[in-house]
Parts: sequence; structure tokens; C-alpha cells
Amino acid sequence: MTSSNAGMWRTATRVQPLMLAITLASGCAPPTEPPPPAGRERPAPFLDACLLDPTCNEVLVVAHRGEGVGEPENSIAALQAVSEAGADVVELDVRPTRDGVPIVLHDDTFTRTTDQETLFPDRPSASDLDLTEVKTLTLRDEGDRCAAADDDVARCRVPTFREALAAARDHAIIMIDYKGGDIVRIVQDIVDEDAAGFVYFFDANEQNLDLVESLAPAVHTMARADDASSAIDLMTRRTPALLHVDTGYVGELTAASAEHGTRLLANIFGQVDFGIIGEELTGDAQVRVDAEVALGVIVDDGADLVQTNRAPVVRAMLDAR
Repeated sequence: MTSSNAGMWRTATRVQPLMLAITLASGCAPPTEPPPPAGRERPAPFLDACLLDPTCNEVLVVAHRGEGVGEPENSIAALQAVSEAGADVVELDVRPTRDGVPIVLHDDTFTRTTDQETLFPDRPSASDLDLTEVKTLTLRDEGDRCAAADDDVARCRVPTFREALAAARDHAIIMIDYKGGDIVRIVQDIVDEDAAGFVYFFDANEQNLDLVESLAPAVHTMARADDASSAIDLMTRRTPALLHVDTGYVGELTAASAEHGTRLLANIFGQVDFGIIGEELTGDAQVRVDAEVALGVIVDDGADLVQTNRAPVVRAMLDAR
């Protein structure tokens, strides 16, 4: 599929009771692409603009939880800011409230990221609070901006999954890191938001991936490989468009990924992010140089997407190559 077909994904049908279906229609104009960062031709924020296009050689940056821009993790503000700073994909964690609404939250409790201990001291878990209660929580913010009376909802409130999808439209691809909850409800949110063209679903459990694909074939999934052997097995059995691998063996997958048309995502937290953080903390330029070298090796080995907590810096490193 070429980027000229990006608009087709926006015509997904609504979910019918007990059955989900997405149909693709022709004749739709492609969505407007946001302006690229200065000096860079940025792919359109739709899967078929690069991730599903085998001719696209762009290495895409995946912003882990929207980190690296000084906004609360997994917030709307982080999603928006990190995409403006050059991230192509934003990784978001999805789990349910007590009343079953998918929200964007990494931990299984609100303790680390919100003021839950003040408002609901005996109910720390995401499954302890209904959505109306979740919306009274305030996200922890580095600059204490959320302590002000005029709290910015995008910065200071836990978003629902649907709110995150609406904010990402025309700005970023969303990688769903499934933490729990009703998969049917999550897929229904994707379909109701006409988001199949800029969302993909990640989980290590293949049964969950199979369920997503059976409910809505147009929603792409990404499996997790533990080593080179399991990666090749997954590519052979599933012929996935996307596969999560580790940097230690990505170089062994060149032939298989080319044969099956699979794009490889690798976390660069240890090899690259630690070096960037080291320079930030110590001012030692050498650790930054080492991080740049490590990034180059990972990309040259064949990583098509790199997931990082320092998306703007990694984007600049890649652009300088």
C-alpha cells in the first residue's frame, strides 16, 4: 500500500454488536500531514506512509510513554509535544478502570504517577476507581505546573484511550502496549475513532494478537520475539508487518525481515538512552559520542524503529547520520 491510500483507512465502519468489521473505501483524499521539523522530510503519521511501505527507508523514532519532553508520561501533553519534537510513533500503555473504560496508564496503580494517595488512599489500583474518579486525579508534573488552579487537562489528567487517539490524529502513530482489560472494548475504541490507519497493537501473547486480528483485520499487531530463532519463527508463521526484537540479535534478522516484509522495532534504552542521560548528568561529551556510535550500529544492523525515552535527542542523532 502506498501513502496515497492513507485516507482509505479513515473510512472504517463502526462496531456492530458482537461483530467488528472494518471496510476500506476508495476515493478519499489523504489526511493533511503536519509540517515536518526543520530540515527533515517527515513521513505522514499513518502506517501505510512508511511502516507498511517496503520502499520506505526511514528509521522511525518511538517515544516510550511520550517521554523526553518534560511532560507527564502517558499524558496528552506528552503525546503532542513529543510528536512535535520529531517522534514518529508514541508508545502508550492501556489498561481498564473499574467500570471497564480503557485509560492510558503504565503501572497497575496510580501511586507513582498521580496524587491518588491523597484522594483515594485505600484504592491505589486502576481497577479500584471508576472513570469519574480517575478524572479527579492529578498527574505528577516535573515543573509542578499541575499544582496550579488552572490545571491543563492535557497535562494534568489521566486520559482515556479514546482521548489519546483523538489527540494523535494527524500527528503521530500510536503503539498500544496492552497492559490489560477487555480487548474487544479497546478494538471498538480504535474502530469508533477511525484510527486503524495510525494505530498498532503490541503484546507478547499471540492469542491476544489473534483476537485483535479476528475482530478487526485492518488493525495491525506486533508480536514480541525473545531471540533470533523465535523472531524468525514468528516472521515465518505470522508474516507480521511489525516485530519487537532486541538489539543483541537484530543483525541476525536481515534476510528474514526482508523476505517477509517485516519492520523491526528495538528498544535502545540501555545502549543509547543511558549515554544521553550520562551526558545530561555529567557533561561528559564522550558518553554522548558513544551513544551515537551505538545508535549507528543498531540502525546499521537493521532496526527500522527505535524506542527511546529521549526521543528528541535520538531524532537529532538520526538526522545527523
